[in-house]
Amino acid sequence: MILLLLLFLRLCSAVTVTVQCNGDPSSDADMLNKATSSCTPGTSVVVVGTCIIASTVLLPSACDFVGRSRTGSILKMANGSNLLAILSSRTWNASKPWTSAPSRVAHLGLDGNARFNNGSNVTAALIIQSWMSVVEDVHVYDSAGDGIKVTSLGRDGSTVLKTSQVNSRFDGLFIERSGGHGFHVEDPVNAVTDSNLLNSWISGSGKSGVYLENGAGWSVRNNHLYGNSMHGIYANRCYGTSIDGNYVEDFGVGSERRSGSGSESGNSVIDSDNTEWFYGIACVPQSNSGSIISSNKVFQLRGESLNSTASFAYIGVPFTHGVGVLNVVNNLVRGVNGTRDVGLRYRVGDGGTELLVLSQGNNVVSVGAARDKDNKTMLMTGW
Repeated sequence: MILLLLLFLRLCSAVTVTVQCNGDPSSDADMLNKATSSCTPGTSVVVVGTCIIASTVLLPSACDFVGRSRTGSILKMANGSNLLAILSSRTWNASKPWTSAPSRVAHLGLDGNARFNNGSNVTAALIIQSWMSVVEDVHVYDSAGDGIKVTSLGRDGSTVLKTSQVNSRFDGLFIERSGGHGFHVEDPVNAVTDSNLLNSWISGSGKSGVYLENGAGWSVRNNHLYGNSMHGIYANRCYGTSIDGNYVEDFGVGSERRSGSGSESGNSVIDSDNTEWFYGIACVPQSNSGSIISSNKVFQLRGESLNSTASFAYIGVPFTHGVGVLNVVNNLVRGVNGTRDVGLRYRVGDGGTELLVLSQGNNVVSVGAARDKDNKTMLMTGW
């Protein structure tokens, strides 16, 4: 029995590789990359201490990359290194047209050290280009770029995926003070779909809290977004998308006009009449499917809209692609009695055909207009 126990303990210890960082920019990233490049499937690379990162750490394939806690295991970008990313998938770093193998990132802190890394090169603290992956219990803060980016573009900015990047889960994150978006899906093709962003807190982003260039198949659920400069949650190309149970407060904070009509860049949306709009939750539907916005709370608490020349839509559709089908049900909107506030706003836009929206059971109070729609939008009756 004792021999069996010793053998079991030896087998268990063999699947864990512990890296103790020294806070030394000349060696920490090298130690981590050595561990991640040599791991075998089923191995956990465990990070201990504060690592000062002067070159991007590449995630292992089919291995876990974990810390012991968000405060006890920290990867901090070295002063003046202006890395494109602190931590990234291997295929992204090599600009390959396929995704990396599944990986798991957990129980870490990622410090972008934006005070000393504010160059335009910084893309994100964490860049994921892998399928069926998990990122959970991770604190991301002070990134000069995005907090977390999930992308179908390579490091070179031109190589695009020829494979799908699906079935991932992002859960229990705290993303704060990002210079760009807090959580960003970058997808000029149609690769990054069918994944979940759950149970997370995203605040103080220089752009949107959550910005999905491709929202197809995504579930964005039970997240708290507050104090983000642009939109709270903006999902483009919605197709079987679910946005439900989120709490969005104080979107459009201290923002300025940066984009053009019908923008999909994650900045403010400029309508054809030159009106600038910020959305608490926005979904841009595609044809041939339907999406749901339900049971969300969207509030203004600090009165941003009272001190802005922009207009604020708490929940809505900026425009559509083809014929959009959408349920907007059982949401709670509370404004600050701003004349530029619209609770529910539905627009087909010049490029769309029609919007069929079931807009029922919503409680909209203290806004300039409870609901506003254009003449291509049809309000549906439920069964």
